[in-house]
Amino acid sequence: YRLGDLELDALAPELWRREAPVAVHRLPLRLLVHLVRHRDRFVDKQELAEVIWAGVAVSESARSSALRDLRRALGPAGAGWIETRRGRGHRYVGPAEELTPGAGPPAIEPSGDEPFVGRADVVASVDAALARAKAGTGALVLLAGEAGIGKTRFATWIARRGEALG
Repeated sequence: YRLGDLELDALAPELWRREAPVAVHRLPLRLLVHLVRHRDRFVDKQELAEVIWAGVAVSESARSSALRDLRRALGPAGAGWIETRRGRGHRYVGPAEELTPGAGPPAIEPSGDEPFVGRADVVASVDAALARAKAGTGALVLLAGEAGIGKTRFATWIARRGEALG
């Protein structure tokens, strides 16, 4: 979706402004996707709890916090795009143009030339897992960690390394 100067990839989900990713947490982003998809109506608290929080009981402050974070991510112009009406719920009222899949900002491709500093043990584990996979015994690699530490870059490296090894 094109939302003013923003682009929302509802499948990823990711939010972009002028080809740069917008920092927003997962739950506010899921909230935006749901509100944009259902912009023809108000979405009540019960529906949000079922869809965004997967039926987990959440406090009013958690919903308010997600909405606040979402409005901040939308920026000054987009902060008014989320209408809240007491007793009815929330509705997206900003601009929304559906885009064709793949028409969003280009993916940021790491070059792979930069070294993984201090990750020799992790690289060795992945190499061993790739070797087991190539031998047909299979392997599972789980990448976890805080935002911004390079998980996507490392996953891309793993995929390229696997392709190179055949």
